[in-house]
Amino acid sequence: ASLDCSEARSAWPRRQASWCCHAVGRGCDVEKAMDCVTGFSRWRELWPPERQRYCCEQHSVACEDSPAAEADDWGCEEGGDVRSWPAEKARWCCEHMQLACASEGSGPS
Repeated sequence: ASLDCSEARSAWPRRQASWCCHAVGRGCDVEKAMDCVTGFSRWRELWPPERQRYCCEQHSVACEDSPAAEADDWGCEEGGDVRSWPAEKARWCCEHMQLACASEGSGPS
């Protein structure tokens, strides 16, 4: 089923913005502005309130009262060889941030 792309709005869920951007070239600014992964390790400092609210409401990240707010503490975006991360950290980052997940759906590396 296609999504309504007749009017670009900042309140679109990321899925709709992504679909409309790729299907008809609308909502691309929303998709980019509401990226809930880039800069997550410093979301409190870097993201404007609208982006924080969107990411919290739509993806349960950047919420002060959510486990996803712990990602700064876990260091999910620190990079490096994720195979050297402790299993608990890799599991948390995979489950909450879709980072450090093993390929082919076998869970965290």
